Amino acid sequence: VAAGIIGCVAALFSQAAVMAMAGIGAALTLRWVLVRDAAARRPVLVTVPMWAAASLAGLLVAMRYTSAETMSFMHQFWRQRLGFLPLPTSAGGFAFWARERFVQFFGAMSGYPWPALYTLLAALGFIVLWKRRRDAALILLGPIAVTFLAAIAQQYPFRVRLVLFLLPAMLLAAGAAVGWISERLASTNSALGAAAAFAALVPPVAAIMMKPPPYAVEQFKPVLAYVQAHRRDGDRVYVFSNAYEGVARYGPRYGLTSGAYV
Repeated sequence: VAAGIIGCVAALFSQAAVMAMAGIGAALTLRWVLVRDAAARRPVLVTVPMWAAASLAGLLVAMRYTSAETMSFMHQFWRQRLGFLPLPTSAGGFAFWARERFVQFFGAMSGYPWPALYTLLAALGFIVLWKRRRDAALILLGPIAVTFLAAIAQQYPFRVRLVLFLLPAMLLAAGAAVGWISERLASTNSALGAAAAFAALVPPVAAIMMKPPPYAVEQFKPVLAYVQAHRRDGDRVYVFSNAYEGVARYGPRYGLTSGAYV
């Protein structure tokens, strides 16, 4: 019940929460189908219906307050950036699109060297988890599968920041694969197993060292001070939409209140 209530709140604030609840709900339902015990049945009868109702309400609210023009623009935007499966497509086109969608977790989103290798490790990790802890594998795979299918259906983009909530599952899966490989090697030679685990850590550490956060600092204050010093009576000010938050935060200090610019 508590998980259901949390989901009801989350669905009103996050589209990603809707995708996560759909995936985890599907995983819990499939788990009950596979094991058929009372512990697996309870969340299917209580939590999942609450999540389903909350997700439906969240989607209806989003549709109610999103204009047809905005919806059309966003669909075109994400089709051009391959967040949606390009249609029509071929088997080769689908394979290329799917590969790029999963490699992005370790490439564009994490900056790992050899992102394709870690994508393969994540795939192996899901197989390992399926054999060792099927319930964990289902819960990690559920949101990924639902979001991927939504992108095929042109309903939710499977691209970069909009699927950031799936990154922990991919990292956990890759970690499971590294652990399994290290265990297998350690059964032959303990030093070999440790070396494999250490080698797998090198690219992630290198990614952090080569591109540490914060990635960029945008200097709003000097720009606003310059505008204040050089602005003349009658000048109109335009603020680029991506800079709006910074200007809204620091602008009043420099005489640029919300009504003084477009």
